[in-house]
Amino acid sequence: MNPSKEKLRHATTEGSSEKEHLNSLCNVQSSFNCLQIHSPFRPNFPILTETLDSTMSSSPPFKSRPESKYTKAKRALRSLAVSVAIPLTLTIAVIFLFGRSSRHFPNRNRPIWVAPLWLLHLSSISSSFLIGLAAWLVWADGGFHCGSNALPLYIAHLSLSVVWNPLVLVIRALLLAFLFCVLDLVTLYACYRTFKRVNPFAKDLIKPCLAWTAYLCAVTYVFIDL
Repeated sequence: MNPSKEKLRHATTEGSSEKEHLNSLCNVQSSFNCLQIHSPFRPNFPILTETLDSTMSSSPPFKSRPESKYTKAKRALRSLAVSVAIPLTLTIAVIFLFGRSSRHFPNRNRPIWVAPLWLLHLSSISSSFLIGLAAWLVWADGGFHCGSNALPLYIAHLSLSVVWNPLVLVIRALLLAFLFCVLDLVTLYACYRTFKRVNPFAKDLIKPCLAWTAYLCAVTYVFIDL
């Protein structure tokens, strides 16, 4: 046999053996990496650990796709609509169910500064709109998170603000209605103090609501003597 061909075959055999040896080493290293990741008993392989850590640290972190201005504006408008619609819907529903009966409302003997029933209802709807807008501003600034009294006070105000129509116009419990009005005024003032610490513009929106609730307290007190 030709010596050159013999050397070439020998070199090819050695190359194939070396390639198979490298492949087996890579397979072993991959097995060790999987064992180190998934096994609760992490073996101490310094070289493999350093290789794995350097590979993981060099990979760039995952970055979420930033929201567009249109998406942010759409989400803000949706939350604003929900925040305003809740008190508005509640007030309009109570007026529709209990406020249409005016038989217990004094139309003739009331003082001149007492507004007619339709104007009282319109003022209640306007106050509900303002308090809903103020609540949205506080929510947008994170004022309704855990540890704050803003949300419980807001819910308490919504609950107290809808009892005037059934108590005055249906049941004719004027003294109880006056007590609820005073309690609502105190709760709304607490909302004013709480909202002021979160958003200064929100507390300005509550000022007309405070004036309206105080006026309703005076109207209810006058109704007791009529």
